[in-house]
Amino acid sequence: MHGGAKGSGGPRGRRNGNYKHGRYTAEAKQSRLQLSQWIRDQLGQTRALMKRLHDLTPASRKSERAADSGRKRDGQMTGATPSPKAEH
Repeated sequence: MHGGAKGSGGPRGRRNGNYKHGRYTAEAKQSRLQLSQWIRDQLGQTRALMKRLHDLTPASRKSERAADSGRKRDGQMTGATPSPKAEH
């Protein structure tokens, strides 16, 4: 009969025979599950921060571009320093 009653089956841990490393014990599985959940949470937070950064960056670039184009129209050059005139 497959399945059996609750609590039936082999004993847990070392008493069940072919126990070599403990990778598949309940504690190890729980630990891996917690680690993978923590990693997923960190990735989600990183994605949210990157999205916020991305959302903020284009707006600041647009305002800089508008300021630069306003200066160019007024006859000022941006980023250039006046060159010293040679005196004779």
